[in-house]
Amino acid sequence: MFERFQNLLRAGSDGLSTDAVHSWSEARSLHFTHMPESGFVLSGLLHGRPLRVEYGAPARLFIRGRELSARAELALDTAATVVLMNRHLKQQLTEQAHRLYEQVTDELQTVTEPLPEEMRWVSMYRDLGWEGPDPAFWARYAVLADAADTARHWVDDAMVARLMAWPDAGVDAQTPVLLMLMRGKTYLRMQVPSKNPTASVLYALDLFEHASARAMELP
Repeated sequence: MFERFQNLLRAGSDGLSTDAVHSWSEARSLHFTHMPESGFVLSGLLHGRPLRVEYGAPARLFIRGRELSARAELALDTAATVVLMNRHLKQQLTEQAHRLYEQVTDELQTVTEPLPEEMRWVSMYRDLGWEGPDPAFWARYAVLADAADTARHWVDDAMVARLMAWPDAGVDAQTPVLLMLMRGKTYLRMQVPSKNPTASVLYALDLFEHASARAMELP
């Protein structure tokens, strides 16, 4: 019973086990820093390149509760952009952009502030698809890109399989998830589910690690 009490103390108020995340970071020689309100930051090198992971309050309006974000400074020699997001989020962003456009048009106004970049992505880049992944994958996710060959190389079979096999009672088709390859870097932005948050965060970190390694193999 005392051991169970200790485990509860190590878990944040949102149920996330920081001990488990700390162990994940130590196995990769990353630095773990506790942040206010049960947040944390991971920093160090991933595949020999600078990495920063943040967990805490959301920085985007479409994310509720807790947000997990990651950025790997891969210094890739490519100008290609690939954005993978769940289709539920893409639909939300498209509808928000459409409503904003209608409001501006009806009031004969001009947009004085830049649109959130996620809204611009859904209008700037093609929604791709190719043979190979199961139709269930394309029903759940959208791959937006300006370079189809780069997208097909980056989103490999292993990434597709991982994206379709999240831990039970965690990330589902409505949970905002984004993986991005742009400006020579890889990014992750995800809403952490209230159920099974620890397994979902660890799974997302493994997924991002794979996505970054795959990006470094781009031709």
